[in-house]
Amino acid sequence: MQENKSVKIVQVDGKDLYLTNAVLDEDKIGYSVTNKYGIVNQRRFRANLDYSLELIKLREVYKDVYGSDDFSFTLSGFEFTKHVCSVTFKYSVKEFNRLSSDTYIRHDVDFRKAVFDDCVWLSDDGQLLGIQAGRKVEKPVSPELLGKWFEVVDGKYKSTEKFKTIMSGKKIREWVYENGFYMDGIKFVRFMRSAGSARTGKCLFIDERMYPLIHEWEMCGLEIKEGDECDLAGIESYISLTASSIIGAIQIKPENILLVDDYESVFRDTVVAVEQGDDGHLKAIEKEVEISNSIWDGESLIDVSLMGEYSPYGFILLRNSFFKSAAFNCNLQQWFKDNGITEVSQLNGKTLARSIDQVLYITTPSSIKYLKYGTFESWSSHISSVFGVVKHEKKPKFLNGKGVKVSYQIINTLAMTREDVAEFLKPSLDYLDLIKHDIAAFRWHIHFKAQRETDLVNRTKNDVVYRLLGVSDDFVKTKMFWEFKKDSIRSFISELKLGHVIVNGSYHTIVGNPIELLKQAIGQFEGKSELGYGKIHTKRFQFNKKLLCCRSPHTSSGNLLLAENVENKDIERYFNFTTEIVTVNSIGENILQRLSGADFDSDTVLITDNEVLTRCAAKYYNTFKVPTMIVDSAKKKRHYTSEDKADLDIFCFNDNIGVIVNLSQEINTIMFDRINRYGDWKGAMDAYYDNCLLSILSEIAI
Repeated sequence: MQENKSVKIVQVDGKDLYLTNAVLDEDKIGYSVTNKYGIVNQRRFRANLDYSLELIKLREVYKDVYGSDDFSFTLSGFEFTKHVCSVTFKYSVKEFNRLSSDTYIRHDVDFRKAVFDDCVWLSDDGQLLGIQAGRKVEKPVSPELLGKWFEVVDGKYKSTEKFKTIMSGKKIREWVYENGFYMDGIKFVRFMRSAGSARTGKCLFIDERMYPLIHEWEMCGLEIKEGDECDLAGIESYISLTASSIIGAIQIKPENILLVDDYESVFRDTVVAVEQGDDGHLKAIEKEVEISNSIWDGESLIDVSLMGEYSPYGFILLRNSFFKSAAFNCNLQQWFKDNGITEVSQLNGKTLARSIDQVLYITTPSSIKYLKYGTFESWSSHISSVFGVVKHEKKPKFLNGKGVKVSYQIINTLAMTREDVAEFLKPSLDYLDLIKHDIAAFRWHIHFKAQRETDLVNRTKNDVVYRLLGVSDDFVKTKMFWEFKKDSIRSFISELKLGHVIVNGSYHTIVGNPIELLKQAIGQFEGKSELGYGKIHTKRFQFNKKLLCCRSPHTSSGNLLLAENVENKDIERYFNFTTEIVTVNSIGENILQRLSGADFDSDTVLITDNEVLTRCAAKYYNTFKVPTMIVDSAKKKRHYTSEDKADLDIFCFNDNIGVIVNLSQEINTIMFDRINRYGDWKGAMDAYYDNCLLSILSEIAI
């Protein structure tokens, strides 16, 4: 495998592609990232191809197509490629478009042929093709020639900004998807986009010569022809899974895999149901509804023998073609041995294994996306045995691995009085007073700050001051020290004002009903929960204690979870979980909606035993019912065409999550203000229902 580094690629807006490709000359250069001397403009390479299974395959495909290894080149210590490009669609094409800070060019001419005379570029028949604004002009052209677009002010041309739109961003996207574009003589066609990129409107394009081979690989044997009706949204999402950034890889052979059925836990619960009203708008109403939980959604179990260098971790997030799953560290062969499973025929599922010792990985259809379109056998025959490792759990950054910062969002959904806030902040304010007045405490503070600092300059600065304080006590008398200390104190106070208060706790990766999944593998699961309602299991905290759990982003009081941490001998025996893994139960319990639409493909929850936070969460815990999505998600019929791909990407383009979360916090403030002013929570329920709408909208936006 190649060195695990990303490769820089060009990022360009569709407007610039249209302007350079709609007027192609015979050489078909199109958009260019090199100057006339052939020197590459590195500033144009503003995007990255992450190290991934996709990047590894792209290198292979390039070699097959071009017969060489020069897929990329190195400059200034970075790796670049001109064969993949990221395209944004932020801008529209106007009658005149700004080429640089002072130069405007008409939309239908090639700016590279511009010849300015006294700050204007005119065609042979005297039409205005371009203008240089902000420069002294000897003989201004007539107002008729300048039209509504430009004027003369103080002897200089100035734009009036009254340019008609020729092509909107939407139309440009459709044009680029349909026609592709040329960049430095290479023809590009649409490649793929990830779910995250779709939300920001970006899309990857690729060298047309490379596309057939990489597309054949990413489709994993599925044959979808141009114009076929299909689940376009699903296909586009799943083919991009191999493009996820990875930190390494492990080997899982097809015969190691046991595929068992998913399980839906169906029950009734009283919730705040968010559903579509007769007028087409969402509404929130408290009522009893039917809940259906997929209790192993996105979850797998992996025998520790397959984990390799990742065996110390409780889980690894894996990627392969049409595959995405959080694999939890398990003593699977021990489970088989303890339950007398000696033959493959005793298993409850599909496997290519011929002997029980080959079965080292249990998964479900929720992780193998391919099963929506093809068979397990077909998928197994097309995938590589190399599975990319995206991430694993990590320890918290604070309090020597035992502390985590809460957010203002969490604090703002708790019914905290002035006294509660004072009690909650007391440890932080005491600590602030200590580092202000005790040099030894301040030195300890910056030592740990240096360890968790991600910015190299700031980390170095903290480390230097820490070391100088150890060299001589007289360093505290210097101007450098006192300015540094003042800035550090100010930064700490700013963090507190933002609600970033450090508490005992950590972010836990959630695993759902893993013992039940082991039982499903041998046909012994009967739909009953091993943990029980309202219970969780984590080694991080004391057993038989109430803990507060919540996800991020966090919008609503109904998305807080109070659960009892309980001991479980079977989990301890059959799973190698770290203190950053938490087992939860979703059988007969509306926990997935309570945790903001969680599933088990590596979602995390903040867990703390902070007494003030847990006490405040309990005040209205049963009053504020869980916001629950009852919205129908009818799929729009689409076809495998450039037009429908553009339509889908336009539909997916939204950047609303920040707006939604911020608005929810304003409503939380109003809600608790009403409760504290009037002592009547019923009068605040309208505000709470509005917040439930936003909670569900945040799930939809993500």
